[in-house]
Amino acid sequence: MALKVFRDGKMIEKKVTLKAREEESTTVKASDRDKDRESVEPEVPKVVTFEGLGLSVRALTSDEKKSAEVEKGVIVTEVKPYSEAFNRAIEQNSVIVEADRKEISSPSDLKRIVDGRKPGDSILLRLKRPGGGTAYIAVQLPKE
Repeated sequence: MALKVFRDGKMIEKKVTLKAREEESTTVKASDRDKDRESVEPEVPKVVTFEGLGLSVRALTSDEKKSAEVEKGVIVTEVKPYSEAFNRAIEQNSVIVEADRKEISSPSDLKRIVDGRKPGDSILLRLKRPGGGTAYIAVQLPKE
């Protein structure tokens, strides 16, 4: 049997042979496989560390969103002593809501903004403090 495939702007023709499946093999729909994985492995939020800034963040849980009264953001899980974040009074359990006036929904959003800057550039963060209140804090990426 001939199979025609359109790839990279070109039509490719391949010869294929079709045959019956082996009886012992089982087929599982992708949606069933994902459900099984979710029930066995609870999702652990991934922590992303920003060495140059001296802080680590992870995605917010639904309970944390509710208690911080935010819909989006990332929570600061660690602030290294005497780091840029420490010197700018960023506290553990603060929620970073925006970076350079862009909403942050996940650690990868923040990473994309930080990675897009050069050493010595500043980033303006809007965050909610653990005790309440909003703060705008500028952090500078360290010069290499």
